[in-house]
Amino acid sequence: MGYSLQDEDIQGVLEEIGNCLNTEQLAKLSSRLIFIKWAEGQNKVQVKKVLIKLNSNRTIEATEISADTFVKIFETIHSNRTQLPVAAIRKLKKFMYSLSISQEASEKIYVQDVDKILNDEDFQVAVGFGKFPDVNSMSDRGYVSITAAEIYFEMILNDRNWDNSRIAEKTIPGVARGVGYSLPFYKYIQDISPLLLPPEIQKMLLSNLNYDSYIPKSRKGYVIGEGSVKEIISRYPNNVKKQISEIPFLRDKLDKDDLHAFIEKILLEDKTFYLDHKMGARSSINKIIRIWDFLEYGESYCLKYSDEIKKINIDL
Repeated sequence: MGYSLQDEDIQGVLEEIGNCLNTEQLAKLSSRLIFIKWAEGQNKVQVKKVLIKLNSNRTIEATEISADTFVKIFETIHSNRTQLPVAAIRKLKKFMYSLSISQEASEKIYVQDVDKILNDEDFQVAVGFGKFPDVNSMSDRGYVSITAAEIYFEMILNDRNWDNSRIAEKTIPGVARGVGYSLPFYKYIQDISPLLLPPEIQKMLLSNLNYDSYIPKSRKGYVIGEGSVKEIISRYPNNVKKQISEIPFLRDKLDKDDLHAFIEKILLEDKTFYLDHKMGARSSINKIIRIWDFLEYGESYCLKYSDEIKKINIDL
C-alpha cells in the first residue's frame, strides 16, 4: 500500500525475491501479493490482475487494487478477522506438535497443518487442533484414557459431565482389569440391562450384589452396635484412618448422605491424603466410595434387574 509497481526499489525487492523462488513458490507468492494503488477521480474500487516482468525474464502475477480513497479497503480489512491471531495459532500448533511427537499422551494429541485449516469452516479445537474426521471416535479415545482415581473422584464430586454409557462401555472394562475388578460402577449402568453390560462389569456385578460383598470375610460378624458416621467422627476426632475403617461396620445404620458428605470433605479438603500412597488411605477410601455407590445406585439397580441378573452366564 502506498507504493507503485513502477518504483525502482519495489522492482528491486521483487527481483531479489524472484531469484530465490522456484516456479511453484512464485505461484504461491502471486496469490498473496497485493498492491493497493491510489487513483485520483476513480469513484469505485477496481481489482485486477497484473503481470510484473523481472529482469530474469520471469514474471510474477499480482493483484492490483485501485481507488481514490482507501476507506472501503480499510473497512474490508477490519471486517476480515480470523478467530485467533495467526501468530497465536502458529505458536499453539508448534506447542501441540511438540506434545504429539513426545512419549506422553500421544493417543490424545491430534495435529493438522495450520495452513490447511485457516479457511476451513469445520475447524475445531480439541486436545490438539485441526479438522478431525470423526469427533465421536476421538471422544471415545478420551474415555479410554480415564484412570481409576478419576472415576473415584467423579463418583463423589460429580464434576466431569461424563456420558455414563460411554464410561460403562469404553472406560470401566479396561480400568477394572487393571485394578483387580475393584471399582465403583453402579452409577454408570443405571439404564443398561445387565445382559448388555461388558463382561468385566457383569463380573463385578455378580461379585457385588449385596452389602456383605464389601465386608472382608474375616470381619463378617463385626457390627458396631449403635452409632452413626457423625458419632464415629466424634469418637476418633484425630484419626481419619480409624474413622474410615469403622464406618463400613455401621451396616444398616449407615446413612448414605452422611457417608457422601464425609467422603466429599476428604476429597475436597485434602486430596494429598487420598493421592499419596505413603498415607496408606487410598484403598480404604476407595472401599467406602464403592459402598456409597452401592447404597446410592446399586441396591435399586439389583432390585430393578433381579431377573436379568439371574440370566448372566459368566465365569467368576
